[in-house]
Amino acid sequence: MVHMKQSILTISFVLLIVAGVYIYITQSGRGVARQQSSSTSATGQVTTTQTTGTSGQSSYMLEEVATHASANDCWMAIDGAVYDVTAFIQDGTHPGGMQIVDGCGKDASSMFAREHRGNSSSPGPAQAMLPEYRIGTLK
Repeated sequence: MVHMKQSILTISFVLLIVAGVYIYITQSGRGVARQQSSSTSATGQVTTTQTTGTSGQSSYMLEEVATHASANDCWMAIDGAVYDVTAFIQDGTHPGGMQIVDGCGKDASSMFAREHRGNSSSPGPAQAMLPEYRIGTLK
C-alpha cells in the first residue's frame, strides 16, 4: 500500500513538471513553430491546415493574416514578411497614432512604403523596428 502511494505521488509530480514545462514553452513563444494555411473549397468553406516544424520560421497565407485585423490582434504583411504589431499598437508609441490599424489584416506593403520610405531608398527607423515584430513569411 505504501509503495502504491509513493508511485502515485511520483507520477503526480512528473505530470506537474511536464505541465509546467508545457506552459512555460507555450507562454514564452519557444518550441515548435506553427504554420497555418487556408484554402477555400468550391462551396466557399474555408479550410485551415496547421503544420508544425522546428525551424522557428512560419509561413502564412494572406487569408490567415486577414483574421488578425483589429487593434487588439493586428498582423500585417510587408514585403513578403508577416508581422504581429499588436504590442506596438497597444503600447501607444506609433508616431502616426492609430493610423497603423489601417494595415491590420492586410498586405500593407504599399501603405508602409508610402508612409515610411517616401522617396528614400535608405532604411528608416520604422524599417529598423520591423524584425522585432516579424513572425514569419507570406506564402
